[in-house]
Order: sequence, then structure tokens, then C-alpha cells
Amino acid sequence: MTPTDNIGTFTLTNGSLTITDSDGIRVLSMEWVSGTVTYSGVLPIGGNASTALTLVEDDPITIGFDFPIDGFTITATAGSVKLIYGR
Repeated sequence: MTPTDNIGTFTLTNGSLTITDSDGIRVLSMEWVSGTVTYSGVLPIGGNASTALTLVEDDPITIGFDFPIDGFTITATAGSVKLIYGR
């Protein structure tokens, strides 16, 4: 069986990454490593704007959809976050 390019891993350190639909990512897992790590989307709900949430130690997050994730930003401030993602 030949490997395909449908799963990736990456450690984001001291920076920001925005996932858009052109990336084709449908599933994303994040695990806190150090520092302050926040994540946010752009979709409002019930008239409330989307706001950043903080990723914490020992509480990894996984999101997944039947369609590509669009407008999701991860920011690691003076720290790192491990990402595992798939199409």
C-alpha cells in the first residue's frame, strides 16, 4: 500500500496559523505543549461573535467536519502546540 498525503503533523511555535478551506483540512487535533495557545473561528452564533478560547494542558481538542475547515486560527504566544490534521 502506498502512503497518501492525507495526514500531517506539525508543531507551531511562537506564531500563528490560519486554516482555510483551500488547505483541505477536515479534521484537526491540537495538544498544548507550552506557553499560551489560543484558537478561534469566525462564525457567529445567535448574534454573538466568535471569540478566542485557550488551549490548556491535559485537555487536547479535536474538531472534524464533512467539509474543509475554513477561517480557524491557532496562535501560540511564547509557546508551542502540536497539530495533527487530515483531509
